[in-house]
Amino acid sequence: MELKDLKVGDTVYCTGDSGFCDSSNEKIKKVTVQYDEHSGKPYNVIWLSGERKFDSRDGGAMNPPLAYYIVLLDKKIK
Repeated sequence: MELKDLKVGDTVYCTGDSGFCDSSNEKIKKVTVQYDEHSGKPYNVIWLSGERKFDSRDGGAMNPPLAYYIVLLDKKIK
């Protein structure tokens, strides 16, 4: 499975590289589609609680705090 295959109700690991970032398992609340501004290709946007959204192509945050990212639970960094 890849981030692009996730759906509402699935769980991801949300973490960050900064010392202030908390890490936790989080359920996906919503999945929407956006289009790449350069290529026009669609990609999924993964929404977690608190209106936090993440790019399914790389797991990066799309709104503040930008230090966070998501990964699949089986790829969780220990």
